[in-house]
Amino acid sequence: MSDNAVLNFYRDREDNIWFGTFFGGFNQYSNQFDNFKKYLYGFGKSALSGNIVHDIKKKITMEISG
Repeated sequence: MSDNAVLNFYRDREDNIWFGTFFGGFNQYSNQFDNFKKYLYGFGKSALSGNIVHDIKKKITMEISG
């Protein structure tokens, strides 16, 4: 996990768990592979526009700030 402060989470149909954090972007836990993938603030294809994920909804739409 990229941050200890988890603000919210969502379990998708494939049994992955998505965690929105306070200053660590968001993280995807893959139950199938037993690992985490981190999505952080920055530039590039998988980068976020901020690090604070306020909300995660069913279609993995997020409210991000910071």
